[in-house]
Parts: sequence; structure tokens; C-alpha cells
Amino acid sequence: MPTAPGFRHALFGGALLASLIGAFATPASAKTFAVATRGDLWAALSAATAGDVILLAPGDYGDFSFTKFRYPGGHVFLRSADPANRARFGQMSLGGAQGLSISGVDAQSAKNPVVSIAGANIRFTGNRIRGGTPNRDGFDDAQGGLHVRMATNVLVGSNEFQDLRSAIFLQRASRVLVLHNSIGFVREGINVAAVADSEIANNHFHDFNPNYGKGEHPDAIQFWTNQEESGVTDMRIRNNFFQLGLNGAVHGMFIGGERTGIYHRNLEISGNVYYGSALHGISLYRVIGARILNNVIVASPWADNNNSKLRTPDGRTGGALQPQIRVSSASQVEVARNITMKGIPVSADSTAADNVDLYDSERKAGESWASILGARPVSAAPALGEFLTLAPSAARTRGIGLLAPFAHGVLTLDPVRAENWAASLGGNSASPALKPVAANLPTPVGASPD
Repeated sequence: MPTAPGFRHALFGGALLASLIGAFATPASAKTFAVATRGDLWAALSAATAGDVILLAPGDYGDFSFTKFRYPGGHVFLRSADPANRARFGQMSLGGAQGLSISGVDAQSAKNPVVSIAGANIRFTGNRIRGGTPNRDGFDDAQGGLHVRMATNVLVGSNEFQDLRSAIFLQRASRVLVLHNSIGFVREGINVAAVADSEIANNHFHDFNPNYGKGEHPDAIQFWTNQEESGVTDMRIRNNFFQLGLNGAVHGMFIGGERTGIYHRNLEISGNVYYGSALHGISLYRVIGARILNNVIVASPWADNNNSKLRTPDGRTGGALQPQIRVSSASQVEVARNITMKGIPVSADSTAADNVDLYDSERKAGESWASILGARPVSAAPALGEFLTLAPSAARTRGIGLLAPFAHGVLTLDPVRAENWAASLGGNSASPALKPVAANLPTPVGASPD
């Protein structure tokens, strides 16, 4: 598929990323501020103008509000001076901030959320976000990681999220790019509501620790409409790796809504790989207009228990179902060239063509794994390469499934590299070139399940 303007990030590999170092040099007229205390930082932010650089000495800057700082026409670049000894923050608030680029810092807090963005023209890259108990286990954390609300033109890229109740929350925002993040040791992934003209791509979801004893049914990505007046529109979700093969059910993408008459519209879901044991690999409810292309949605061995009520007293283990692509309660959806299980139920005004239905242990039917992937992945965390369509094979000839590997997760945590990568994207606006939804839209078939 051709790369649309504004989406060049998918083309950057490690070698090319390295070549970007120094490619976006600070203009000669820009100032550099070296800061070592909270007071120094406040003074530098107050004196800076677009193009200036603020270098943070190692140390703990505590909770900090950037809300009042606005830099029209560009960015002020805030980054750790020493990549090996990063600046540390507690809770970070970028309420109405404008034109800030923050790279290579650590944010950790027991407050909720750890980082909040409600401004415009913000870049948040190469950072590490942690909850209050940094033990690589989200089971005992209650914090949200990063919230983007009432914001526009925001890049959340190449960050590492751990020890959180939920990693990212996007709400009532536009032109948001969530790219190349690593989301692990959390209980929930990304929640999205009333967001427009945005993209979630090349992220790595792994090592979820939900509390099944509390009745949690976690999703890597979930859309919802509760208390909203609009759904999600013009959104791409592509080239994400959902590596969720542990002994608990974690859904891939549950794209639905609670409110009657509110629909998500004009979505593209392509090139994603889900490996796990929950029913909703990709499920669409109350959606009008979508393309689901070249995804791989397959079961981990835990799914072969085929028992959604599996539980242990400590709440650490739960669920076991064959994952599926489900679009029977959505309208005008094109489903093509996917590898999945249990077939693909579609609504009367949607189409499904040239998809592969793999063998599953519930129906004991479907094409053999060996003929499509070469072998079934069976470890808790198989490599992405294990999900490539077998070459040569009839499926590869027809262009089905994952035909080439893709970069996923953090590209770099180095502050300068992260900053230069962000600049290389050519702006934060997503502007997805998606297939338009037809005029005179019908009411979708069916509704969201309870």
C-alpha cells in the first residue's frame, strides 16, 4: 500500500534513524539553557522562544506543570542532557501547553494520570512512564500512564510504558499519532473516545497483568462512546504487535460503543498481529465504514482450553477462547487478505474476500498452520517473524497475511535521537487517506454486546 503524506515514519529503520542524528540541527539564532533545579527550569521555560533548547541535568524535578507555557510557530526542545543519567519527574501536566517537545525523561508517580496533555503541537518522545510501584507488574497499580484530552497535533512516540493500570487514554482530541511505543506490565492498553484524524501504529503490546479476580476483561485497544457525542473518525490502526500469549485472556481490539446512534466511522485496521487467548482479536460494533486488511489474528496455546470462566483465586489467571475477527454488527466494512480463526461473520452490507481460516481446537476445522505459517507459534512470546505468511505458499502468492516484518515498539530512548526522529516525521498531523464512507449512511446491523 502506498505511504500517504504525513505517514513517512513507517519507512524509518535503525540505520536510517541513526543517520538522522544531527540532521535537524538547532538554528544558529536559538538559545540553549542548561538547568539543574526546578527554579532553573521554570526560568528557562519563561525565557525560551520557539527553537530554543533546554538541557536537563540529572536529578529529580518532582511534579511539574507546563500548562502556562506556549510557543507558537515551532517547538521548545526539553530533553535530558545525559542519556545515561536521565532527568526524573513525578506527575507531569501539559494542560494548555503549546509547542513543547519533551524527550528522554522519566516520569513516575502514584498520582493519576502520570502525564496529561491537553494542549497543541506537543511531542512526547523517548520517555519512560511508570506508575507508583515500579516492579514490572501492573497487577498492583492504579494509575493511568498518559492522557491526551482536548488536544490537537500531538505525537506520543517511542516511549516505554510500565507498571500502570492503563497505558494511554485518548479522548476528544484530533491529529494524534501514537507510534512505536512499548506497552507492557500493565493491566489495560489504549482507550480511545471521540478522537479524529489520528493513527495508532507500530506499537508493541506485551506482558499484561490484569486482575481477573476483580472481573477485568482487558483490551490492548478499546474504543468507546459512553457520555460522548461522537465516535472515533478517520483513524488508522496498523502494524501493531499484540504479543499476548500468557495464561490470561487479553483482547486485541474491541471497537464498539455504549450509546445508541453514536458510531465510529472511516477506520483502517491493517497489518496487525494478535497472538493470545481472548475472543475479540478484532471486533467492530457500531462502526460505519472500515477496512480490515492483512491482519494476523491467531490463538496462543492457552486458548485451546476453550473456557472463558477459567480463574485462579489470586486473579492472576483467566480466560481461554479462540480469537476472531468479528464485524457482523458493523456496516460498510471491507475484510480482505486476513489470517484468522473461526471464520469471519460480516453484516449484509459488508464484504469478506480472500481470507484464511486457520484450524482451531474448538471447531476442529480450518486450514493447517503448516500450510499458512510453516508452523504454529507456541511460546508465550514468539517473535514477529513466526507470523509471516509461508514462502512459497498459495497464501503468499495471493498476498494474504503478514508479508514482511515491521519495526514495533520503542525505536530509541536516547533524547537526541528521539527528538530527531520526531522532527523527521514532517509534522504531527495524521491526515489519513482512507476510503470515504458512502453517502446516506444506513444504521449499522446489530449493536454492541452487553
